[in-house]
Amino acid sequence: MDSQPLLTKVPLEILLLITAYLPTRDLCSLRRTCMHVETSLSKSFFREFFTKKQFMLSEESLQALVDISNHPRLSQCLSHVIVGLDNYENCCKASNFGRTLRTPRFCTGRADQFTFLSTGQDREMLAQAFRNLPNLQTIGLRNFNSRGRVRDDCEWTSYGATTIFQETGLRLINDRRLPASDEQTRFAARAFSTILYALGQSGAKPHTFEVLLRQRRLGLNDNAFNIPKFLEPSVTPVLSNLKSLLLVLDISSEPMLLATGDDDSPDVTRPGYLLKQFLCRTPNLTHLRLNIQNAQPPHAENFLLWLGRPVTQADSVNSSSGPPIPQSPDLVALSQLRRLDFGMIFVSPRTLLAAIHKFKPTLRALSLWKITLCLQDQQYHRDPRANMWAEFFGQLSDLDYISVGYLSQVPRGQIQHVKFKLPADQSGEMSLTKEYSGYDMRHFPDNLVSDMVIDWPEASSDSEDGMLSPFASSPLSVTMTKFF
Repeated sequence: MDSQPLLTKVPLEILLLITAYLPTRDLCSLRRTCMHVETSLSKSFFREFFTKKQFMLSEESLQALVDISNHPRLSQCLSHVIVGLDNYENCCKASNFGRTLRTPRFCTGRADQFTFLSTGQDREMLAQAFRNLPNLQTIGLRNFNSRGRVRDDCEWTSYGATTIFQETGLRLINDRRLPASDEQTRFAARAFSTILYALGQSGAKPHTFEVLLRQRRLGLNDNAFNIPKFLEPSVTPVLSNLKSLLLVLDISSEPMLLATGDDDSPDVTRPGYLLKQFLCRTPNLTHLRLNIQNAQPPHAENFLLWLGRPVTQADSVNSSSGPPIPQSPDLVALSQLRRLDFGMIFVSPRTLLAAIHKFKPTLRALSLWKITLCLQDQQYHRDPRANMWAEFFGQLSDLDYISVGYLSQVPRGQIQHVKFKLPADQSGEMSLTKEYSGYDMRHFPDNLVSDMVIDWPEASSDSEDGMLSPFASSPLSVTMTKFF
């Protein structure tokens, strides 16, 4: 009589379809039923649960990462490590914080994390783990939990965070409904620096570094990008090896360094001075994303002016004799850049276009998200319906892909939002986003401009002639005074 379990006779494809509907706990129980099932499911199980994992900066969480890195099979699977900004101090504004603060579990956890971070043990454990992950390709830093966990219809959280929530009733991740505090900004900057240090000490060289922060006013300040001399030998190879760099920036604070030379220099106020130096250490990037949170318009404008300046115009840096003094940072070439993403910026069309055109020889993809075009002069103040975006897109060419969303413009001090018509076979409200690629790029930018609808202001008596611009009916039918 055949005593072999029936599950061993089920084809692997059918077994995988069945187990796809099981909650995680049941799936783990099934794997323990027999060696055949365990062997059959191990590859898909490792791929789902141990290819990409998120950890917080606590001893228990990072110990799990170290244990995975020491496992002969799991260490081969883990290629994407995310550091979550889970922090006990984030709970201080919670409604039930006063009651929870008195619980031993919260008090102990808060004190343990403080000591853990203060002694730098997080850096050492990260370095130890990174050193033992041979296939590490992507490092992430984020302040949210991903909703992509389909199996249990829940979130992917930092390891250990769910247990803390069950024991205290508080989530340690940032509350995205509230603007970020100065302490949260400093914590994000510290975490970024910690990861860089650990990568340098471990010798790991991932291709991608993703900073994804989804909270108002939360971005990496300039201090996060400081590479002091003692870090240069270990961190420089890490940055040089990066192919993709996604950043959320906060350059709204007062400049850290002041120029010592001519006041006419665009780098006099040094917005993002250390960030500029940081980008100069990433010569092999093929994808760069810069989302600028909470930036004062002059700071964002000055930073993009620097980014768009041709390298051939670089001045000598720190060439004078004597002690080194703050000078304009080197200009960045990024000669291999193929994709460029900008987000959340108030900027003049001329400056934005220069930053894009600089990389035209290699650039194939462009994304513009929550960009507001504004002018530095009085050029459009007489025309309430000047279509700044129509002229801007008319200056773009030789792209394989473009994605735009939540665009706006300020031609006369009043913000005007951009929407896009839906395809003829669709109905409903107009879209705030548009995407073109492949075959659709043949008629770019004509199709993009024809689909564009701007929320024009009402005609007002302060117009010189009381008439509206011809751009009201056809953005491309009239030759505009070029602002480039």
